[in-house]
Amino acid sequence: MCAPYPEEVLQGMGEFAIVGTDQRYCRQRKCEEPLNVTKLGSGDFPKQTVLRALVEVRFKDGEALLKTGEPQRRMGAIYVAGYGIECALKARICADRREFRLDRSFHHHDLRKLAETTALWPDLESDRDRLSRLTYLQSEWYVTMRYAARPYDANTVRRFINQAREFVKWLFEN
Repeated sequence: MCAPYPEEVLQGMGEFAIVGTDQRYCRQRKCEEPLNVTKLGSGDFPKQTVLRALVEVRFKDGEALLKTGEPQRRMGAIYVAGYGIECALKARICADRREFRLDRSFHHHDLRKLAETTALWPDLESDRDRLSRLTYLQSEWYVTMRYAARPYDANTVRRFINQAREFVKWLFEN
């Protein structure tokens, strides 16, 4: 079994995934079979490298859902792209604290609380445009979206993903 995921994701997943029987063979063959991931206990938290690599994966998932052209997929596009923001914030927290893994205390989905925990919070709080962007992103994304069905127009979804990408770019470049 092989995985169509970026090399960084596969390298960083460590004990969080089993990818076939021979990862090197699968990577050389560049197979398109799905990733076979085994779920570990709830005490295991992702590594910083995985969180950072998954940001782009989640944004591309959101873009792929948007590109289907199916209106019922648009909320799902925002939902998965929102997880990209969450992964970015959690990766930033790990980097700021020089921790290899995300601490259990950050295993929640509140984007603002995660942002407040980063070393960049003072800069973010004093920059009205960036703080406004975070507020917008949090107003459009919430973890319980999976239980809802709200219509979104394509432009709103595109705006959300673009704003998310801009926010994450700033988060990683500073």
